[in-house]
Amino acid sequence: MTSLRILVLEDDYIQANQLVREIDACGDQVVGPFSNAREATCHIDTVQAAILDVRLLDDTSFAVADNLSYRSIPFIFLTGCEKRNVPIRFNHFHVYQKPSLAAPLLHHLHCQYHQRRENGLPGGLNIEDIVREMIKTARQMMPDHLSADRLVEGALQQAIAQATNGTFTENIKEGLSRLLNEEYRFRAAQYLN
Repeated sequence: MTSLRILVLEDDYIQANQLVREIDACGDQVVGPFSNAREATCHIDTVQAAILDVRLLDDTSFAVADNLSYRSIPFIFLTGCEKRNVPIRFNHFHVYQKPSLAAPLLHHLHCQYHQRRENGLPGGLNIEDIVREMIKTARQMMPDHLSADRLVEGALQQAIAQATNGTFTENIKEGLSRLLNEEYRFRAAQYLN
């Protein structure tokens, strides 16, 4: 099994140390632990997965979760609060209740990480490459570059709307490709010059 660099965001010192010991014992590398979202955000580009406490003193981990989600870095929430306290935009992410052993959390993160690699997104999401691929595809579909760019913009707006209301639950690359095809099929004429 591949060793992962896992960001740990936990503001309880005792729980953070226990989690770090268990992660180390399982062979993964801990980045952190961090007790606040700002500090953790500075290290997102160095990790392959994350375990996030929901409540952090007077803050939450949701900004960190948004950043991880944007980069398609697998993460889970580990919290003492109820799942209903997690915003709807995170419905497709797992919420584990404290206390929890690290082994099931790590198993889940490893499965997510390997699934993303199999879907062509090694080491996390490179959204710029996906958008470039969308533009290239759209330019083959549409008669000129401007209409192709508008087609891509329409597909991205649909993706944002679906992500906001929690209905964009598929692989990002496949989901954006599907939305591009739907925009072409149903609204291509709107994007012509």
